[in-house]
This record gives sequence, structure tokens and C-alpha cells, in this order.
Amino acid sequence: MTGNGLEQEGLPFPIRQSDALYEFEHQHELTHYLGERFSQVYHACKMGELMQFERLVTETEIDWMLKNA
Repeated sequence: MTGNGLEQEGLPFPIRQSDALYEFEHQHELTHYLGERFSQVYHACKMGELMQFERLVTETEIDWMLKNA
């Protein structure tokens, strides 16, 4: 890439981690370079981390829910 990256055409990077993991899983060229086993293990680890994170309810969320219930 040359020039200002913000002015380049193309798809933006995913904002949500779940979208990024979906894209990672479906990028066959990337899997080719990283290796299938590494890609599978990396994806499984990151999905596990995401699931654990999404199960966590923060104190701020609890306060908001109690005030708006």
C-alpha cells in the first residue's frame, strides 16, 4: 500500500471480535500460510476467550439494568 491508507478503497477491518474470527476462519489463503493446525487452534482459543468475555456481566451493566428494569 502506498499513500494514505484511510483513502484506499477496500473492505474495512472488522469492528467486532466475532466478525474478525469469522473472517479469519474463512480466509483460506491465510490458513495456507499459517498452517491448518495453527489456524484451527488459534481460532478455537480466541472463540473460547470471546465466549468467556461475553458471559461476564460487569458492575456497570448490573447497575444500568437495575436502574432501568
